[in-house]
Amino acid sequence: MKFFNNLIKKISDETKSNTIHILELFKEKNHFLKKFFLHNEVHIQEFNTGNFENVEHFYDQRESLLELIEYINLKIEKTNFSNLPEIEKIIKNNEILTQDILKQDIEIMSLIENAKSNIIKELQKLKTGRQAISNYKSPQISTRRISHGSDFDSNKE
Repeated sequence: MKFFNNLIKKISDETKSNTIHILELFKEKNHFLKKFFLHNEVHIQEFNTGNFENVEHFYDQRESLLELIEYINLKIEKTNFSNLPEIEKIIKNNEILTQDILKQDIEIMSLIENAKSNIIKELQKLKTGRQAISNYKSPQISTRRISHGSDFDSNKE
C-alpha cells in the first residue's frame, strides 16, 4: 500500500487521474492473483493427501477467479499506460505471481494424473482378480426333478 501511495505522489497532476485508475486496476488484479495462488495452495495440500472430493468445486472456483482476472485485464488493456514507467514494477510483480501460479498448475495436473493412473491400475487389478475368480468357479450342478411314486407309476400303465 505504501508503495502505491508513494508512486501516486511522484506522478504529475495531468496523469494522476489515469494513473490512479490504472493502479487500482493492477491492485485489484494482484488481489485476485494472490487469491488464486492461495486457493491452489490449499487444494494442492488436499490433493497430496489423496483427497480429491472437492476437485469439481476447486475447478469452479478457479474458473470464477480466472473470469474476474480476465475482466480486469480487459479494463487494463483499454487504458493507456504505456507512457507510465512507474507501472512496470507492478507488472513485473504480477508476472512473477503468474509464473508461480503456472508452476502450481503443473503440480496440480501431475497430482491429478497420478491419481488417475493409480485408479486405472486398481481397476486393472480388480479386472484381473475377477477373471481369476471366474476361472476357479465350480461347475454348475444340473438339478433334475425326481418324481416320487404316483407320476412314475402312472407312466407304466
